Formats: sequence, structure tokens, C-alpha cells
Amino acid sequence: MSALLLVLAVAAPASGIGRRKNPPPQPPPPPPPPATSADDAAIVAFDAPTEMAPRGRARVTLTLRNAGTSTWTADEGFKLGAVGDGAGEAARFGPGRFRLPAGARIAPGQTHRFEIDITAPSTAGRLSPSWQMVHEGVRWFGAVATATIDVRPPPPGGTLRPLASNPRFFADGSGRAVWLTGSHTWDNFQDWGGQTPAFDYDAYLDLLARHDHTFIRLWRWESTRSQAATDQGIPHQIGPHPWARTGPGNANDGRPRFDLDRWNQAYFDRLRDRVIRARDRGIHVGVMLFHEYQMDSHHPFHRANNRNGMNADRNGDGALREVHTLDHGDIVRRQEAYARKVVETLNDLDNVLYEIGNEMKRDTLRFQEHMVRFVKGVERGLPKRHPVGITSSGFANANAITNAELRAGPADWISPHRGAGEDYVGSPPPADGGKIVIADTDHLDGVLNTPTVTWVWRSFTRGVQPILMDAIQNQLPGWASRPWNGLNRPAVRAVREAMGAASRLAERVELERMQPRGHLASTGFCLAAPGQEYVVYAPSGGSVQLDLRNATGTYRVEWIRPRTGDARAGGTVDGGSRRNLRAPFSDAVLYVYRDSLSR
Repeated sequence: MSALLLVLAVAAPASGIGRRKNPPPQPPPPPPPPATSADDAAIVAFDAPTEMAPRGRARVTLTLRNAGTSTWTADEGFKLGAVGDGAGEAARFGPGRFRLPAGARIAPGQTHRFEIDITAPSTAGRLSPSWQMVHEGVRWFGAVATATIDVRPPPPGGTLRPLASNPRFFADGSGRAVWLTGSHTWDNFQDWGGQTPAFDYDAYLDLLARHDHTFIRLWRWESTRSQAATDQGIPHQIGPHPWARTGPGNANDGRPRFDLDRWNQAYFDRLRDRVIRARDRGIHVGVMLFHEYQMDSHHPFHRANNRNGMNADRNGDGALREVHTLDHGDIVRRQEAYARKVVETLNDLDNVLYEIGNEMKRDTLRFQEHMVRFVKGVERGLPKRHPVGITSSGFANANAITNAELRAGPADWISPHRGAGEDYVGSPPPADGGKIVIADTDHLDGVLNTPTVTWVWRSFTRGVQPILMDAIQNQLPGWASRPWNGLNRPAVRAVREAMGAASRLAERVELERMQPRGHLASTGFCLAAPGQEYVVYAPSGGSVQLDLRNATGTYRVEWIRPRTGDARAGGTVDGGSRRNLRAPFSDAVLYVYRDSLSR
């Protein structure tokens, strides 16, 4: 009997194996018919679960009869394969190939039983993983075994909090480390109207689930118009907004003025609905509270746009920088009231993080830090606590908040920019646990226009969690000429896949114990729990030296394609020395783990 281990990347509650249909005992199969092909396989027995919890574990058993005329051996390249390789649904449950035991010979007419331990993905949905025999380099052959597995929405798992034992990562309510990655886009909450089609949120969630993404930023725009789109004469109207539009009189956009004393409940209902629908797909949401980029004349706090006498342009310069400072108490109280309303709307939901604002400049730092403390203060009087983050100003210049200031502030998580000595593109600084680091292409000039698969894995092996600003359905009006605003670009498609591959691996490893250990690998990119498991990124493939001098026992070797996550078994290696391992492809992820871990 051969035992194959297939690990599925999914968020795992304590409950493991789901329901399964147990057929009544069957009589022995009839004698096999005469073989008609050199390579052929017939299914004798197949048993798989029909329901699983996200990240739950179960065992699939598949007994195949050699119905051909050739003898199956490992040396001849006969394996069980995941149909579709990286594009197939079986790949979401583990490696794409499973070898026969060394020395095994499955002659024509004989049977072999595969036992596959699977872990469900973290995202809910109905999946149909399939497996089939493959004669490597020759053909796929024989009957296809297909399971239909319903991955149910995850039960409440508790809000995220920094993992006490390894604060590079968040942990859920069970104490399990959570790795965040995903594609976000600028119209995933508010509509832009005009020539921009309505955003299809369900299709967006489907895309995220297909790629095993676990995190999005939910964007908020404060103004009703965009300066860039207006300057180019592009029709648009951003909404909804937090306050009711009652008049009397019209605002600068030609619609009724805002009443800043009355909430627009439809706005908060939409906000809650979108967070819940993401939760039901296993996705965490970074809720953006404020935004740097606005059209000042169309902001609700402009004196022409509200009925309440609010005039945020206190110095009369036409710019409303005052809306994100602490200089005027009445403005601060309005912003606090909005933040409180959001927090109270979402407090019972576990999949929430807060982001104070997008790319807000240096003059807003005191305001942002105040709002972090304010949100935390509001939640002290509510049942649940959620992480709060501050993100980069976008680029390193005199008007930007520095990365050092982000690290020194009160936020639980940060998104840095690329600066001197802090190359979060080519060689990300190893996460040291002072803050949880979510690296966003939105703020990184080296990958903003052309994100790369290499950037994903360099981040992963340094304990940094990468996310992608992605023109998913619509271009951002007014910015059509910018490379980052192109739809369906090949580089973006590749990075979407790579983030999913990294997400699946993050759920296979014991992330709670993993730390950046670049000195253990010749490439300098290594995330490891020394003595237990090691993930090494080799951007150029070739020979990789891994320092196992302080490791004992035997370790399994697996090579993973960085874009797709397709895995290839690489035998075993013993600890006790530095080991040189050669990558089977030019850009590779090496996963080495203690044999007893059975990943």
C-alpha cells in the first residue's frame, strides 16, 4: 500500500473531516477485460468527502487497476496526477503529482490503492477536484476520478490580532496564524457612474476565491468627483456617501446638498453587506476610512456642498487639507462621528481590519495616529476589537510619512514604501515582528506599473504579506495612460496566480513558527522553523544550498513553481550538514520539511 499526502490550502477550524457518502458493500469486481492500450487504468474504488470545513482535513482513497499492458513503476514515470495541473481544482488541495513507492511494480491486472490526505481551501464554494494516472512525458491515461466537495462558509473564527508568539503575522480566534494576500481595486465599494460600468462585486469575489486570495482593501472616496476625470471631461459621479443628500439647494455637482447631521443608511448597509459577502468567501477586508486624493470643490465639507455651514477651507486657499488635521475641533468631531458609525456598523464581524487612509501625506500623521487611537477607544466599549493600520504616503519624498514613523506609531499593521535601505521590491527587509507588514504595489514604485512573481516570493520569504492594486473590471477614470491602470495585463494575471500559490503554501506550513532566516539559504530568501521546515526562494533556479547543520533526521524535498504552485516531489535529504539541491526549473520555490510532519 502506498500513502500519498495531498495538502489543501484552506483556513482550518478544529473540525476536520466532513460528511461522506458510504456506499453499501459491493461484490468483488469481475475479471478485468483484455487490455487494449499500453497505458490504461480503471477505477476499482473511490471514496471522498462531500462536505468539508474551510481548511478542514480529510482522506481520499482511490484504488486503480492497471488495465493496460505496461507495468507501472516510479522509475518509468508513472504517477497519479491532479487533472489540470495548476489550473485544475485538485491543485487547490495539494501537489500536482504523486509518485508510486520506490521499487513498486504494478503489473497489468494488479491494483494499487492511493491514500490522499487533503486540506480544503480557505474559501467557500463547490469544488470538483479530479485525479488521473499520468505517464510523465508520454500521456495522461485511464479513468478520471472526480469528487464533488462543498466547502462550507467558515464558522466565526474570532477577529484577527497580532500573534503573540510571532507578531509578524495575525492570528485568528483559534490562535492559528493567518497570511493575508489579494487583489484590490478602486471601485469595489463606491460606484463611479458615467461611462464606468457598475462594479460586479460577486464576480470580483469569484475571482478572489479562484485564486485563493484572503484579503482586500475596500476603497472609500470622499469627494463626489475626481479631479483627474473632471479635468479630462470624463462623465462620472462617485457614490454613495455617508451623509443624506436632502438640500435645500444643490451642491457643486448639481445634486442636493449634504445634511451632515443625517446619515445615509444605504451607504452603511452597502458597507456591511460587502464585508459579510467577503467573509462568506473566507476573505478579510481592510476598510478604508479616509482618502488623500479628492476634488476639494466636491468634498461634502466644502461650504457649497452642505446645508450645515461647514467650511473646511479655513485658510481660504481652495484646498481642503484641513479635513485630515487636528487643527479644527468641529472638523475632527465630524470625522470622528463618521469613524464611530463605521465601527459600530461592523463591530460584530470578524473579518474586518481598518485602514485610516490611502496615501495620506505627512501633514496628516497626527490626525491618522489620533484616529487609530480613536477607533481603538470606540471598540473598548464594544464586544470586539479589530486591527487598525496606517499605510504609506506612496513615495519617499519630503511630503511623505517615513517608514520609521509608520513603525513607531500606534497602528497594528503598516504598508511601507520603497526607500533608501528599505527595498520592499527587490530585497524586502525581513519582518521583525514590530509591526505586521502588508506590502502593497499601490505604494511601491518598483512594482506599481509592472508587478512580478519574483516580488511575491521575495516578500513571502521575508515574512512580508504582498497585496496587488489591480484594474480588475474598470479603469480608474482620468488615469487611462498609466501602466498600472491597464486591464487584464499578463503581469497582473501572473501575480494573481502567484499570490494564490503563496497563500496555499502559507496554509500548509506551520506559519506560527516560521521566521525569516535568510542566512540559512544561499539565495538569502528563506522563511523557516529551523529543524522543522524551510521555504526557500531561488529566483534564478540552479543550485540552492540549505544549511541543515543544526537539523536532525530526514526531510522531504518539494519543488514548487512560483506562479502556479504546481509541486514536484524531490526525494528526501538528511539533516546534519549543508545540503546542495538543484532546482528542476529556472525560477523555483524549495520546500523542505521534516518527514514526520507529513505536509
